[in-house]
Amino acid sequence: MRGRKPTPTALKVLRGNPGKRPLNDQEPVLDQAEAEAPATLVDPVARAEWARVAGLFGRQRVLTEGDRAALTAYVSLFARLVQIQKEMQAPEFRLLITVDGAGNEHVRASENVLVGMERRTVTAMRPYLAELGLTPSSRTRLIGDGPLSEENDPFAKFEKPVAGLR
Repeated sequence: MRGRKPTPTALKVLRGNPGKRPLNDQEPVLDQAEAEAPATLVDPVARAEWARVAGLFGRQRVLTEGDRAALTAYVSLFARLVQIQKEMQAPEFRLLITVDGAGNEHVRASENVLVGMERRTVTAMRPYLAELGLTPSSRTRLIGDGPLSEENDPFAKFEKPVAGLR
């Protein structure tokens, strides 16, 4: 999709619908997700990153069931990046490697495979970071009131029991 990403309907309502355009009253509302990592996520680095990011989202109450796949993909790529960077710390790691030609006539330098893998992993992570609001530029488009409490939760009054009703 080209152009700006559409503003969620809930955000338009909070802003008072400044464009006065018709609101999408059928926009799906997803349930909040559990912060526990999926059982299929077995890498300890990925699970630790899941716990860190899900904790951030949990305080803001923004992790939904629809975010689980994107978050799983992001933490898996993060774990791969950590593994690649550990391998690059090995004493035998060289940024450039030499490749011999037939009979050592044409020796050329080539980039280490790990450098390319690191670059491709970071590139693959970038859209997930932006979609999840984990980059400074993506957060500038978000509006948050901090962790929700009874004072700043617009739905808190609907959760309280009404006297005389069961």
